[in-house]
Amino acid sequence: FELYSSKKRYLWVLRDFLTFLYEEKYVNKNYAFLIDKMQSNTKKLPITWNNNEVESIVNSLGEDNEIEIRNKAMALLTIRLGIRFIDVKNLKFENINWKENKLKFTQRKTNAYIELPLPEEVGLAIINYIKNARPKTKEKYVFVSHDEYVKQLSDSFNIREYLMNAYEKSGVDYQSKTNKGIHTFRHALATNMLKSGTPLDIISSTLGHLNTNSSKVYISLDDELLKSCCLKMEGIYE
Repeated sequence: FELYSSKKRYLWVLRDFLTFLYEEKYVNKNYAFLIDKMQSNTKKLPITWNNNEVESIVNSLGEDNEIEIRNKAMALLTIRLGIRFIDVKNLKFENINWKENKLKFTQRKTNAYIELPLPEEVGLAIINYIKNARPKTKEKYVFVSHDEYVKQLSDSFNIREYLMNAYEKSGVDYQSKTNKGIHTFRHALATNMLKSGTPLDIISSTLGHLNTNSSKVYISLDDELLKSCCLKMEGIYE
């Protein structure tokens, strides 16, 4: 967030400078419009958690009752695998291949088919929910509501309150985050993979992006990687 704010300030200064050049007749056109165009096309950088914060939050995910056991399994699918929460809610039993330890499903947002490995931690959380917490129902969806009418979870269903409790228990600084929802862990996974040296195409396939361009925004979150991309300018004006 601070990086985004600094970038925005630099653009404002540059826009004012371009306007000054035009008003003082150093140039015959006010190129400040280019800055406005850049700002209109600039997306906010995703707010992320670092690895230590992620692990602290995972260790604080509650499982004291049936609903918490469900929510923990759902949260881990996004935290560990980067699966969009809408796809977590739409996960069916047929999407889980226990023999191969894989998840296979078609993403709702992109309509693209994806296969992901099923880590033991996530698999055990799903099994714990199915065996010990899931209501008896013939629903084909893995995760269901726990109210009087057991059914598929709605598009509006979220686990924000559950996550907030985990943040409190973990002691992480979540107050400074402008966005604290489950989707931020998808961003965190991508950013932390990038920092560990994972190639961009692997990150794209993990997140289910149709091309690597969708993942390139995460490069701008890594200061060290940005520094390595800079060109040396020594002697260019000598």
